[in-house]
Amino acid sequence: MHKGLCGRLLLAGAAILALATSCRPGGDEVQAFLDTHWIVPLPAQGTPPPGRPELEASLGADDCGHCHSAQHADWRTSRHAQTMRAGILWQFDVFDQYESNRCMQCHAPLAEQKALIALERTWPDRPASAPPGYIPPDLHRQGLTCAACHVRAHVRHGPPSVAGVRPDAPELPHGGFVASAAFGDSRFCSLCHQFPDDGPRLAGKLRQDT
Repeated sequence: MHKGLCGRLLLAGAAILALATSCRPGGDEVQAFLDTHWIVPLPAQGTPPPGRPELEASLGADDCGHCHSAQHADWRTSRHAQTMRAGILWQFDVFDQYESNRCMQCHAPLAEQKALIALERTWPDRPASAPPGYIPPDLHRQGLTCAACHVRAHVRHGPPSVAGVRPDAPELPHGGFVASAAFGDSRFCSLCHQFPDDGPRLAGKLRQDT
């Protein structure tokens, strides 16, 4: 192929790619959201807002299912609900707390889940007391649970409502929610499902490469 033609084709391809990226719905807004939503490691949720009912304050998936029954049913049969089974737990017998926490950044990323595992395994850096009531005692066994993606500092986050429900409607539970187009963007999942080129590898291959 003629070098001039080849160069023009490469430039055209780059322009198309740039245009597609810039035209992606909520492109800059989505990335700005993800930069603050996926902080590694995730900070603890803290104390629930005053007056928040126990069921609404809970971080447990089964409690979410009281209202979000269809989503909870989907989650229960998903691999996200299986991420803290024997295949990962046995490795904690040979890993130290630091390495185990690195695994849990995807398998059970909530700070509260890591605290429960530390208590269960009597790791050196563990809480001095039992968890409060809004943390179910088996939360660390629930895997990638609802709260891992949808709750930050007890604020609920999710996609814009397809039914047109206002996220700040006063009658909504949890004090409403924060709506973001990021929940419909594949980049939302990439922290765990697409490691960067300099990420951890096994036998020369990225551990997660989709």
